[in-house]
Amino acid sequence: MGQWLEKLRVAKQRPPSPQWERAWRELTRLTSNLEKTDSRHELIVYLLEECDRAFENDYWLRFQEAARKVKWLVQKSQ
Repeated sequence: MGQWLEKLRVAKQRPPSPQWERAWRELTRLTSNLEKTDSRHELIVYLLEECDRAFENDYWLRFQEAARKVKWLVQKSQ
């Protein structure tokens, strides 16, 4: 999931607000141990892509919505 941190690094040229940076770091932390064999993998990657599109378009509410779903999916199995 390091690709998300790479996107954040590249985006720092913008630079993102602290809320974006904190949110991406939290998503990275939550998903860092996700294996491709995990049944949630495909859905979580889809939601991270939704977060990415929202980030690229500076659409914070849509980002938060997708991020909440990622968090729920990750915590569901703990």
